[in-house]
Amino acid sequence: MTLRRKILTTVALSVTVGLALIAIRAAPVFMGPTLPAGATRLHITAEAPNLTFGCETALLVPVRVAT
Repeated sequence: MTLRRKILTTVALSVTVGLALIAIRAAPVFMGPTLPAGATRLHITAEAPNLTFGCETALLVPVRVAT
């Protein structure tokens, strides 16, 4: 193996390891926060909006429902 090939292999390996570490570190950002102990995720299914019988004021601004 030539010196140039050894250097390129070392650089490629270092970049690969660095990218893997960054991906592992950034994974929680894309997966979302973890749930507290004993909690379960809530899946809400909604129907398509029916604009002919909907409330006109509901179309004015985005609405957030919270408990």
